[in-house]
Parts: sequence; C-alpha cells; structure tokens
Amino acid sequence: MKRRHTQWKMRHIHWTSLCLAALATTACASRRAVDTTPGPSGDRLARLEALYQARVDSVRSNVSEADVRFMTGMIPHHAQALVMSGLAPTHGASAELRILTARIINAQTDEIALMQRWLRERDRHAPEVVVDGLTLTIDGAPPMRMHGMLTDEQMRQLDEARGAEWDRLFLRYMIQHHEGAVTMVTELFSTDGAANDDVAFKVASDIQVDQITEIRRMKIMLEEMAGGPIGPRQLTRPPSSSGNTQREIK
Repeated sequence: MKRRHTQWKMRHIHWTSLCLAALATTACASRRAVDTTPGPSGDRLARLEALYQARVDSVRSNVSEADVRFMTGMIPHHAQALVMSGLAPTHGASAELRILTARIINAQTDEIALMQRWLRERDRHAPEVVVDGLTLTIDGAPPMRMHGMLTDEQMRQLDEARGAEWDRLFLRYMIQHHEGAVTMVTELFSTDGAANDDVAFKVASDIQVDQITEIRRMKIMLEEMAGGPIGPRQLTRPPSSSGNTQREIK
C-alpha cells in the first residue's frame, strides 16, 4: 500500500514537472514572438514619414489669412503692454502693481515669441520688436495702433505719473489695452475660416480668458484704491521724468 502511494506521488510530480515545462516553453515562445515582431520596413517607414510631413506642410500652407493678421497685429499690441509694465520699477509702483506688471511681462513676452514662431513656421513674416524706453518700433518703424493701444499722449501721461497716481493711471490704461485685445479675439472668432489652426485657436483663447480675468481684477483694484470707480478728471500729472531701457524680442 505504501509502495503504491509512493509510485502515485512520483508520477504526480513527474506530470506536474512536464506541465510546468510546457507552460514555460509556451511563455518563452510568446515572448519571443512579441519581441521579434518586425516594425515597418525601410521603404514603408519612409513612406509614412513622407505622408506625415505632407500633412504638416498642408496644414501650414493652408493657413487662414485672418489668423496671420491676428498674430501679426497682436505682436505690437503685446509689445506696448511690455513698455507700459516696464515702467513699474522706476515709477514708484506699489508692491501689488509690481506683481501684476511682472506677470504681464512674463506672459506676454512668451506669447510674442510663440506668435513669431507660428508665423515663421508658416513662411510668413514675423515682426521684430524693439523697445527703447517709451519708444516701440516694429521692424524699425512705429507700430500700427490696434484696438485699445495707447496714444503717444497717453503714454506720456503714464510716464509722468509717480506712486499711487501711476498705479491708478496704469490700471485704467491697461484695462483699456486688455479690452482692445479681447475685441481682437472676438473679431477673429467671428471671421469665417479663422482659428481652425490648433495653435492659433489656443493662443487666441488663452489671450481672451487671461485678459478678461485680469480686467476684472484690475477693476477691483481700482475701486479698492479709490473707494469707487475713478473718473478721468480725478487724475493729475506730476513733473516729467523718464528712464531708458532697451530690449529686443525675437
């Protein structure tokens, strides 16, 4: 009886070993099959790459002229915001305004670079921006005034203000400036065939959302400073003084 039990146990062990070996062989074969699955051949891979490039080129060549005008016009628009915001450190801006202007400079410098790159990638002219104190040039000439951009007189008033007066004037003028940018986005979105490009749509959407949010914040800041909305007659202009810094955005 004991001998039969031992024989049965040995056969069971032998059978289990065979099963495990078979499973291991199957797993190895499957792994080898996965590992050795061939990729696209050289000719097929070249055709796929050419097809992808053709689609990219098609997207870039079929760019909407409305998108081009928007990008081209928003570059000097953003650049003037850099000039305005760059006055904060030398014109006695409050800590709160310095934070706001630094945020505007960081965001809009990045967006200018993105819009210039978008234009170049589509074989369109990308305007070059140079800021020299209060002087802003686009491709070596004064920029065309887009919606909301300040006049030379308004820029002079902002440059002459100091301290709390500068804070108030900056907020009023930047609200005007931002509202102009929102108008430009609205016009783009209302144009047939515009903003179908993914990048153009994202740039315009980000500008719209960010600047509407900042308009609301700046209006609250104005009301907190004055105890209510400020009228233009409440602003005075201190003696003139100006700094001179130069930078180029490419």
